[in-house]
Amino acid sequence: ALQMFNPHWSGLRAALLNGLIGLATHGFPMLLFFIGREILRTPRQIAGVFYLLITLSIVMALYGVYQYQQGYDYVVGLGAGFKTTINRELLWRSDDYDAKVFRPVSFAPDAGTASSFYAVGILLAGALLTTARMSFAAQWGLVAGIGTMFVALCLTLVRSSMVGTLLGLGAVVTVGRRSMRTGIALVSLGLLVAMIEDPTGGMLTERFKSGFR
Repeated sequence: ALQMFNPHWSGLRAALLNGLIGLATHGFPMLLFFIGREILRTPRQIAGVFYLLITLSIVMALYGVYQYQQGYDYVVGLGAGFKTTINRELLWRSDDYDAKVFRPVSFAPDAGTASSFYAVGILLAGALLTTARMSFAAQWGLVAGIGTMFVALCLTLVRSSMVGTLLGLGAVVTVGRRSMRTGIALVSLGLLVAMIEDPTGGMLTERFKSGFR
């Protein structure tokens, strides 16, 4: 709450406005959590919500990657709202202010929200991998989904989500009952992702490293 009402935005009035927006944005999902806790009781119901959120996050990730491949002109051509959002989300390389880096938002209102969906999907998929009994095909389907969501997450260039997701996966693998199989799958996936060339011309690597500072 203190951060949302931070007067450093541009003044007290802007801080109050942003704070109220922040409370609406974050307070409503908190209320839904307590409602959901009363409704969702059985492990099967909870797993069903997990799979629903993972599926939605994967669909978002696929479209986010597609947007990035199609480029800036494609996304701003979708409408005035997309153009406003994309222009607001552009980043400039620190060593060349003329080099703009495009951040795909997929179906989300901004890159930060998109990265949060991917982070949630990745951590829920990791939780299922380490706890649920499932077929070999289902296991690798979740691993492929994690890979897709992580690529889309990296393209948003949101440092807190990248670092938080890695720390969260570490925690999930550490406490899970089937951590060995999950750990091997995720390490293999990590090595594969690491071999992919940075599509942002170095901006991704730079922001990822700065996230740990």
